[in-house]
Amino acid sequence: MSGKYAQKYNWHSIKNWIKDGINVAGCSFTCMDDIKRLEDMGCKEIGIGSTIITNPSLVELLKND
Repeated sequence: MSGKYAQKYNWHSIKNWIKDGINVAGCSFTCMDDIKRLEDMGCKEIGIGSTIITNPSLVELLKND
């Protein structure tokens, strides 16, 4: 996703990838809303990448979800 600015340009692409059967996303998600949106779109696996360093509290929330 490359941060909040780029996300608005990338959601459309991700939606098309999922429609084409690619249901794994590995990008820089910054909040639970991002994760929820991907799940709602049909994503089966989500890579959190640098979020583990930049937002460790989000990673803890994901472990408990």
